[in-house]
Amino acid sequence: MNTLSVSPSVNTGLSFITAQDEARFEALFKSAAGNAKHISGQIARDLLLRSKLSGDILERIWNLSDFYGLGNLNFAQFALAMYLVNLKLEGKDLPPSIPRRIRDEVLSWHDWY
Repeated sequence: MNTLSVSPSVNTGLSFITAQDEARFEALFKSAAGNAKHISGQIARDLLLRSKLSGDILERIWNLSDFYGLGNLNFAQFALAMYLVNLKLEGKDLPPSIPRRIRDEVLSWHDWY
């Protein structure tokens, strides 16, 4: 499947992940970011490399997640990147682009932290 979908029967802040995934991603983000609202590209790279996915796949995930092209990720962008990593680890295809609804949702979280 090449599209992102809403996770069923879970009421979270981000519609495309479960509450459990959101909690895991938030803990990972906070451990890397401390009190900062963003993690640097280098820190994100180090975290994403733990997945053992190829550099080409991780580059696609980064490009799908770094909407602003700033080289850093806020929590919602990081959660999206981790969601995409999990999709690939489950053997699914990455979407060619992030659906507008999800993109708008992630962009609306810019001041979450």
